[in-house]
Amino acid sequence: MNIVTYGELSADLIQWATQGFIGLQEPQIPDTIILTPFHVDRLFSDFLAVAERENLISEKVKCGYLLKSKNKQTLFCCTGIGASVFADITNVLCNCQNTKTILFVGTAGGISDEIQLLDLNIPPSCLRLDKVLEILLPLDAPAEVDQELATQLQSSMKAAVAEWEVRVHNQLHATVPFVTCETEAFLRDLQKKGVWTVDMELSVLYALANHYNIRSVGIILVEDLPLHGLPIWKCRDVNTELKQQVQTKVLQTILRHIF
Repeated sequence: MNIVTYGELSADLIQWATQGFIGLQEPQIPDTIILTPFHVDRLFSDFLAVAERENLISEKVKCGYLLKSKNKQTLFCCTGIGASVFADITNVLCNCQNTKTILFVGTAGGISDEIQLLDLNIPPSCLRLDKVLEILLPLDAPAEVDQELATQLQSSMKAAVAEWEVRVHNQLHATVPFVTCETEAFLRDLQKKGVWTVDMELSVLYALANHYNIRSVGIILVEDLPLHGLPIWKCRDVNTELKQQVQTKVLQTILRHIF
């Protein structure tokens, strides 16, 4: 009997997943992918306007957008929030035949005393606390950035946001499985271990990308400061104009890097 399971990532499964979730045939997946947990207009309110200013053609797909120039294209993919759903689609994309580079753009809580709202972090590595990859990868499997790619983007990002005195860091990050584990005691312990930012997705990408020899980098916008009395629900409407300007610069910098 020919047994077929979801987790084997056969060609049929990958085709089914890319068609069903992304709306593209597997060979249509480009070599460079941008992942975000959020809907595009949640993170970049002027996404289409920026793409047009950069002379890119946008095509709506199920998960987000294909952006195209004359000789290059990239997929901007909304994965959904949380390590579990993020792991499923990221694992599929890492197994697509064309995939070479995956960029991640997300938000996080800043827990270092040295970090401020709207600072950026491009983590060199992640503490793997997400709990969703333990069957696929051992806990000691690395979750590290592609250093060459990170260096290039860090330099570009610093120049892009310098006018607002927004700082770009290169510090340890941790990914957790759910928001309610982020108690003060837990975050203080992470702080003592040298962690600067915390989210629910990035370590999954780094670990899978390292495993499949995919280049990856995460660009994290600090959206709240939970150990300084500024949890996410108090920060939604803080510095909204500046936040949009920083997000626009991040998007422009990524697109110019790719195209």
